[in-house]
Amino acid sequence: MRYKTNTSKVIAENVAREKVFAVLEFVLEKYRQLGEPHERLCKTIDRVGLEQFIPPEDLYASDAAAAVDGDFANFLFQD
Repeated sequence: MRYKTNTSKVIAENVAREKVFAVLEFVLEKYRQLGEPHERLCKTIDRVGLEQFIPPEDLYASDAAAAVDGDFANFLFQD
């Protein structure tokens, strides 16, 4: 049996280090929900579409902006 070669596809960019496992868990949970028994992940993606596996940006976005705002607020309210 021949398999079609799948190339990598970007589902999230600039993922904060502490959010990598959240993205992986999101993808694996979608695979559990949508995959057929013994179906490979790439075959599930081919069948249902990549869009199903793209995590919402708020799941992986960095909290750097919030930290900067917090630092600025702390600076303003120093005694």
